[in-house]
Amino acid sequence: MLEAIARIADHTRLDEQRAALARHARLICAAGERTLQEPADRDDLLRSFRLAIEAVEGAARSE
Repeated sequence: MLEAIARIADHTRLDEQRAALARHARLICAAGERTLQEPADRDDLLRSFRLAIEAVEGAARSE
């Protein structure tokens, strides 16, 4: 899901769209942190989260 958010971010036009994507990325990350017990899985989650947020923020800067 976080990879999908990163891809979708490139196609957003409105700040509200980017805010919704960032909110969902945070929700996904929080759920993963609650349920993932393996450190490697948590690292993958956080890496994907950072990439998704960077994509959302990059889309905002490219406007």
